[in-house]
Amino acid sequence: MDLKPQVLDFIVSLMLAQARECLFEKLQLQIESLDLCDSNHLFKDLAGEAAQLNKEYNSMHKNSQKY
Repeated sequence: MDLKPQVLDFIVSLMLAQARECLFEKLQLQIESLDLCDSNHLFKDLAGEAAQLNKEYNSMHKNSQKY
């Protein structure tokens, strides 16, 4: 069975978002393993990753509603 280009684009977007989610979870683990004073600089990175993940998943959701 051949997949339509829209389906393939969605799958690629999903895999890229999942890779970004792995980075998010890695940052969470790094923060948990450090002392609070040592991990303050990572909170900004974590917030940025969370915002980007939100943006990507929302975009995927909107695009999936088109089809």
